[in-house]
Amino acid sequence: MTNVYDDAIEILRERGWIQGNFETKDGVCLSKALRIAHGGGWWDMDGYAEAQRMLDLAPDIPGCISIWNDDTSRNVDDVIGRLKLASEKYELEKEADGHH
Repeated sequence: MTNVYDDAIEILRERGWIQGNFETKDGVCLSKALRIAHGGGWWDMDGYAEAQRMLDLAPDIPGCISIWNDDTSRNVDDVIGRLKLASEKYELEKEADGHH
């Protein structure tokens, strides 16, 4: 299984990062980057909650990824940094589960 967090980092680097919208000519938000990395479509709620958990965001708050992304104090380095941490966490959990 592909690491959607690493893929989302590449998407943000290639297309640009934005706030306040899913996608514009200037880029995509974190939520949209994760959806593209996940296969392009809208996620089911289980997948979205799992991404929130990996990102250390509140999995019980609907739309939390977008709320976090759109905080005006946030910048692209914050977003990529959080994705890198999620990627490491994902790889460690996958390794612990015996999926190499």
